[in-house]
Amino acid sequence: MEQFTLIMIRHAEAEPLANSDHARNLTTLGRTRAETIGAELAKTISHCDLAIVSSAARARQTFEELGKNLLITENKAVPDLYSANSEFEFSNILKTHATNEAHVIIVVGHNPVISVAATVYTGERVEFAPAEFLVLKQEAASWELALESDGCWEIARLHT
Repeated sequence: MEQFTLIMIRHAEAEPLANSDHARNLTTLGRTRAETIGAELAKTISHCDLAIVSSAARARQTFEELGKNLLITENKAVPDLYSANSEFEFSNILKTHATNEAHVIIVVGHNPVISVAATVYTGERVEFAPAEFLVLKQEAASWELALESDGCWEIARLHT
């Protein structure tokens, strides 16, 4: 059995308007809060093996700011994460990109799917406001099996 850590982050506060929803940038407060997320996460984890980030501007910018305070081995911008609208799609994205060598994975995404997935994984109702994160842990033989274990993830930390 391996110990897997999944850190789910909702992007920080974004501008209300842009040419498209996908192009919305972080506000100044959003950038500050995103950098704070990185500092808070650094108290919980020493490194991240893989970051899976929505391709939307606000998610990429959240990742850039939080990354100032964390050692992150690899990151991937994943367009499907922006359009995912179910826990099933969210889990399939993770299964596609996660390798069993990556024991700590950060996902920077959007509501409602990030809240729905966290609720399914933990068996507890979880709602993310902008710039909130949840650290989940589980022992499993693989990421695939861990992600199929609804309600079995342990909440190690919730940052609001």
